[in-house]
Amino acid sequence: MSAHVIDVNESTFQEAVVQACMVKPIIIDFWATWCGPCKQLGPILEDFAEQYQGAFTLAKIDVDQNPQLAAYFQAQSIPMVLALYQGQVVSSFAGAQPKSNVKQFIDEVLTRSGIEVPQGEAPPPSDPLAAEAHWREKGAKDAEDGNARLELGRLLLTSGVGLASSSGALSVVTANAAAEGTSGSMAIATGTSSVGSSGRLALGTGDATSGAGGAIAVLVGEGTTGDGGHISVVAGGTSANAAQGGVVTIAAGEGTSVDAGNGGDGGTISLIGGAALGTALTDSGGRVQIRGGASVTGRGGAVDVTTGASAEG
Repeated sequence: MSAHVIDVNESTFQEAVVQACMVKPIIIDFWATWCGPCKQLGPILEDFAEQYQGAFTLAKIDVDQNPQLAAYFQAQSIPMVLALYQGQVVSSFAGAQPKSNVKQFIDEVLTRSGIEVPQGEAPPPSDPLAAEAHWREKGAKDAEDGNARLELGRLLLTSGVGLASSSGALSVVTANAAAEGTSGSMAIATGTSSVGSSGRLALGTGDATSGAGGAIAVLVGEGTTGDGGHISVVAGGTSANAAQGGVVTIAAGEGTSVDAGNGGDGGTISLIGGAALGTALTDSGGRVQIRGGASVTGRGGAVDVTTGASAEG
């Protein structure tokens, strides 16, 4: 126990509580070792006693060890918290309470006692790494501290890390920004990316966007995929667009008028030698493989172009 948190029994009650409350408020915590809610409330009260630095004293009374005090104050339901000041009961409550309610109770006790409510704790460190450790520690101490989680999220965003929405998982090393939809997962080394619901994204460098259910793996370049589409971009200032069910694989090159590859339903595009040498467009069921050149294929058609141009209905 500290100077602001004391254990009190029937022999010390007169001096530690009755006499002491003539000078400043004494908040009594009636508890027991077998009481689960007491174990939740006790640390919250103790934290505020330390945070308020002596504005009040927290007196903890074990009801099993001090039945006469428990009976005198009618502490039949625990935890029970009671505040005394100058011999009078200022306020009380029973049962476990969230941290915000406990703070409101303490502040009201101090105000009614004519004592100025302390200004709160010191501001977080200005150094980003120290600030991150500060908010993580606060969140670990109190799972109900929504402000700690909010501030940690803001810090990570302003540091250029990332954001994952509900059920999403996000792993970011360095990035300008990252946003992820519900149930999506994302792994980013460097770059900016966005993935839709249930989408998965692995990004080395560059920009990538995935629609619902889409998956993207980008080492260098840019990639965009529609619902259910898959894109794999290995290298180059490439830009790929796959529609539903489409699959695009690009080894190297520059995207042109149709973004290096536009795959329709069920379409597959494999671009080896770069859209600087050509572009590819496929309709439903079509497949295109290009090593150099340009190709257009119709529904169900297949094209394999090494150099030059090819078109198929």
